[in-house]
Amino acid sequence: MPGLSMSAAAGYEAMVWSSDITNSSRALLALPGSVGIAYDMHIRGTTIAPFLSGTVARYERRTYLGDDRLSTVRGWDAHYAGGVSLRVQHLIFAASSIGAEDRTASRRRWTLSAGVSF
Repeated sequence: MPGLSMSAAAGYEAMVWSSDITNSSRALLALPGSVGIAYDMHIRGTTIAPFLSGTVARYERRTYLGDDRLSTVRGWDAHYAGGVSLRVQHLIFAASSIGAEDRTASRRRWTLSAGVSF
């Protein structure tokens, strides 16, 4: 089918968030792997691609109170993402919504990203 594309990716993710009110913080380290599908629409020199992807990740989440580690949780997480990417020459911009994610403080989050394609 013209315009239909598939992708696969693996990587490393690190996030930290904290609360000054409770003097607590969390750190998340993950090794995610994703598979996705997109439909490329070309308008002049620009490509717009709505996409859907599924991800499985092995993670470790650490919780701290001050400088003391309270807990470490290791596990597997699966979630999905949907969004749109915009490619102009070698620059790529993407916005997506990630849902059904158990390893972070919120089960839904939005991401904005930018990159360069060679």
